[in-house]
Order: sequence, then C-alpha cells, then structure tokens
Amino acid sequence: MDSAFIKRILLAWLALPLTALDWAIAWRKLPEHVVMKTGANGQPLAWASRAAAMRVDLTVMTVVLLFGTAVGFLVAFQKPWKATQGAGAVLFLGVLVFLVMNGVLWFAQVP
Repeated sequence: MDSAFIKRILLAWLALPLTALDWAIAWRKLPEHVVMKTGANGQPLAWASRAAAMRVDLTVMTVVLLFGTAVGFLVAFQKPWKATQGAGAVLFLGVLVFLVMNGVLWFAQVP
C-alpha cells in the first residue's frame, strides 16, 4: 500500500467530522422536527426530531465509509496495483454521500 492510498482513505473519512460540524452549525436554525421522507408530490411523509435525524445522518455516513474502506483495503490487498484507484473510489463515494446528506440538510431543512 502506498501513501496515496492511505491519504485518500483518510481524506474520505474527513466527511464524518465535517458532517457533524455541519449539524452543529445548522442546529439552531432547524425546527424541532425535520422531514425525513417526502412523497412524489413533495409533501412530507415522515418526520423525526433533530437529534434523531442527526443520528441517522451520521450513522449512514459511517456505514458508507466503513463499507467503502473495507472494499478499498480488499482491493489493495488483492490487487495492489489498483489500490490508488480503489481509494479514489472510496473518496468519491464519501464526497458524494457528504454532498447529498448535507445538501438535504441545508437546502431542504434550514429555513
């Protein structure tokens, strides 16, 4: 494993504390109950408290990063010449999930 692999994996894991920071910044602006699911017509179908929504967000981010990291290490040990591309895929996945989760937080929830 080269240092580029480790750097990309660690960079992907920065999405977790950045998401927590994003929640801390938005916390006071959020209503007590936030929308968790909407229907096709845009009407809310499910609600949750701010704390529950934050736990769901951070749990999903953690699970995605754990899965991506496990797959990245599996690729690195099975095919070392593709380790950097595998870590790049993990980084891309982390950034994508970060943007989706935090985009929903800011554009759909924060007034």
